[in-house]
Amino acid sequence: MKYLLVGILVVIIGAFYLMSESNKADAERLKQAEIAHQQKLEQQKLEAIQYEKDAELKRLQAEKAKALKAEQDKLNSQKQTQAFEQQQQAKLKEIQLKKDMLQKYMDISNNWSRADLIAGSTARVALGNQVTELRKIRENLQKEKFYDCLEPAKKDLLEAMDSAIFNYVYFMQNDIALWKKQKEEKINYYNKLASSLEIYTACKQAL
Repeated sequence: MKYLLVGILVVIIGAFYLMSESNKADAERLKQAEIAHQQKLEQQKLEAIQYEKDAELKRLQAEKAKALKAEQDKLNSQKQTQAFEQQQQAKLKEIQLKKDMLQKYMDISNNWSRADLIAGSTARVALGNQVTELRKIRENLQKEKFYDCLEPAKKDLLEAMDSAIFNYVYFMQNDIALWKKQKEEKINYYNKLASSLEIYTACKQAL
């Protein structure tokens, strides 16, 4: 009987021991689960914070890129505007230069016409001075540089001047043998003069 009680007591003690150990194991598992849960929550919190940081960084980068693009667009627009203005100024300058050349050409042509008119009404014996004046006007025209459109007019006017000067020289020589040449030079003079005026007018209208 005594041994039976001792056996029962040992069994009871063993059972309590096993229960205690089981409770300890359960408590440890619960503790580990709680720790894992807390770690998971902390990780999720860190991930959420990192996500917000990444989102904010992307937003700032997008705003910066947008601002840079706007600034670049502004600079491009300014460059285009500046280039357009420079082109317009260059064009206006070119037009003004052509106008100045046209005016210079017409001034010389008018001077020639006046001198030619005077020479045409001057007596043969006094014509030398007028021919000298005509030659000076021709030299002035020869020295001038004009833009491409006007150069053919200059060429024709120079040829007209040459014909007029030769005509006056032949006239001063008072030689019947030169009358035919005078007539030819006179015809050439009027033809070249008309051609030069026609070219000049076309150049002026083209501006």
